[in-house]
This record gives sequence, C-alpha cells and structure tokens, in this order.
Amino acid sequence: MTYSIQHILKIVKGKLLNTTLFETQVERLLFDSRHLVFPTKTLFFAFKSNRQDGHQFIRELYQQGVRNFIITQKIELSKYPKANFILVKNSIDALQILATSHRQQFSFPIIGICS
Repeated sequence: MTYSIQHILKIVKGKLLNTTLFETQVERLLFDSRHLVFPTKTLFFAFKSNRQDGHQFIRELYQQGVRNFIITQKIELSKYPKANFILVKNSIDALQILATSHRQQFSFPIIGICS
C-alpha cells in the first residue's frame, strides 16, 4: 500500500523539521540500512538502542536516494536539502502507530501463532 509522506506525518503526529514538505509516496518501511532496495519509495525509521543508533546511517541512506526519515533527534538539515524529516519522541512507537493505522483499514481476522 502507498502512503503520502504528508499522510504519514498526520498518522504518527510528528513534527516536520524541514520548512518545505517534499511530497513523495512511501511504499517501503526500513529500519535496517543494509536492506535498502527501493530508496525513492522508502521511509527510514532511525531506532536508538544501547548498541546502535540509526541516526548514524542517515547520511549514507540519503546518498543512496532515501528522502524520508522518522527521527528522534534534531539534525543539520542543510546537509539534506531534498529530504523530509519527521521528528517523533520514539521511532518504535511511530512505527507501531503507523502499522496499527494500516491494519485498521482491513476487516479480516488476525491469527496469531505462538510456540
């Protein structure tokens, strides 16, 4: 399913850091920079953990063509003149909110398998 970056901004209730919204369509969600396939259609979630900080991969992803990012800390926007940055308190929560919103569009039952 495709979402506009403006629609995602509303769903996650984040703050757009750049002054101009570059309208793009997002088809892919990414939180591991090693799995980038379609950069122009990707939204990268910068997760922070005890071992890794996804913010350190933004420059590399931007150079590869990614233009949409969910972040939890302010960055130097002048380095990324054609990118959308959505600031949220917690990027994992933002991903879960987006997934929940997407799931609510369907009426079929969910089946969980546990072991």
